[in-house]
Amino acid sequence: MPDGVYAPVDPMETAARDPVSDRAPAEAEAVQLPHRDDAVLPARELRDQHVEAGWETWCMTVVHEMLRPGASPGRLARLAHVRHTDVAVRAHRYGDAMRLIVARCAVEYTGRLTAQLPEALRLVMVKADGSVLVHADAGGYKPLNWMTPPTVIEEEDGRIVVRKRKGDDRIDITLTEVLSDVSHAMDFDATRLEKDGVEADLQIALAAAPECCGEGFRLVRREWPTDVGPVDLMCRDEDDGWIAVEIKRVGTIDAVEQLSRYLERIRRDPALADCRGVLAAQVVKPQARVLAEARGVAWVEVDLAQLRGEREPALTLFG
Repeated sequence: MPDGVYAPVDPMETAARDPVSDRAPAEAEAVQLPHRDDAVLPARELRDQHVEAGWETWCMTVVHEMLRPGASPGRLARLAHVRHTDVAVRAHRYGDAMRLIVARCAVEYTGRLTAQLPEALRLVMVKADGSVLVHADAGGYKPLNWMTPPTVIEEEDGRIVVRKRKGDDRIDITLTEVLSDVSHAMDFDATRLEKDGVEADLQIALAAAPECCGEGFRLVRREWPTDVGPVDLMCRDEDDGWIAVEIKRVGTIDAVEQLSRYLERIRRDPALADCRGVLAAQVVKPQARVLAEARGVAWVEVDLAQLRGEREPALTLFG
């Protein structure tokens, strides 16, 4: 595996092939916990308890193992490896680089269902946060198969196995021919979500002229917080009613759904129970218009160039 890519292996589940173990696999699969004198837990449950209970429980377990008659150096080494693995998984960091593998491979997914991809040339992407994606040069931007973190990634000659930390989801990637295997350190600050430049400019322009979203609108606040994300503009109308305005470059069904989620959370406050919604976009798709009307959400198309004063409004002649 290239330097900089950390693929955490679950040592508790590979005790039978652990070269540092000096105890039989069956014996190594259990340990007595100090805070549960009557409990002998299997290794996987013990590992999960470390993760949930934290550093203190892990320390107590190590001390207990050290003091136990016949303590195993191999067992202590595996406990240290488990803690290192868990810290990496909980921090959602598996390394400092993104690994890109172009290879002829077959992929099998098992879990909630079973799916197989026959052998073909594909791109396997292993991200530093533990995400694994399998792409082909078809089907648009979506991967053919993927798994989100936290994951456990195991690799041996010609094979990569990715599975969920909890659950039965698993991806087996069999590599028959590797054409390229490179790693690149990415700029992690670039992962911060930033608004599209047009949307950001629209928000600034509409905040300065909220009446373009509706007659008599006046701005109360930009980025009004909700527990599912901020609404772009919160305004009040001529009757002091509340209006949440969501701004998009292109108004789609997803934008209507997003605004509907914001309204559902906002209306939980009795003082804002009658809050209305407006979707403002340069273009609102026909399907989005239908859904918006069905949800009781208003929509308006705005022209950024006109808002900036760079273009005069088009004249409409009435006969």
